[in-house]
Amino acid sequence: MIDSIFKQHRTILILGLLMAFCRLIPAPEFRMINFTALGATALFFGVYINDKKQAISASILLAMFGDLMLLLIQDINLDFMSVATYLALALIALMGNFVGKLQRGYASVVLIMVAPLLSSVLHFMFILIAQYLKAGGTFISALQMAIPQYKGLVLGDIFFTILLFSIYAITKKISPVDDNAQ
Repeated sequence: MIDSIFKQHRTILILGLLMAFCRLIPAPEFRMINFTALGATALFFGVYINDKKQAISASILLAMFGDLMLLLIQDINLDFMSVATYLALALIALMGNFVGKLQRGYASVVLIMVAPLLSSVLHFMFILIAQYLKAGGTFISALQMAIPQYKGLVLGDIFFTILLFSIYAITKKISPVDDNAQ
């Protein structure tokens, strides 16, 4: 099954894997928490992998792979914050699937630019809920922990969405190998 998924969506999965490795690049000059490609990759998978289950699975597995790599390299803690992120990624992939269906019409550029903003808000809501549970039920302390992460979420989602969709469009123009994605 995994072999057939890979053959069918080779370019898309390779780009997603490259985005997973972007999480491993230390960027102290940014000083932004959550400046990652997770939301953009889930959105990208949702748009270009028509099967919703495959898009969700690929998004979550890629995030788990990145978490495993970070666990081995940086000794991070995996807790229910990771679960909240995985749930957010599943919903972002579904949103991407919806955007992919709408994209066949007119405003595809607008949809691709609005979708990362919506995915950032969605991801932030899951982080806020997880921080609320982690903080012991005080909403103000949960907001204090979650708000610094929002800037990185928005900028990361916008940057990596533009990067992913642009690279994929260029790749399709240069090498029109059909990924059977659309």
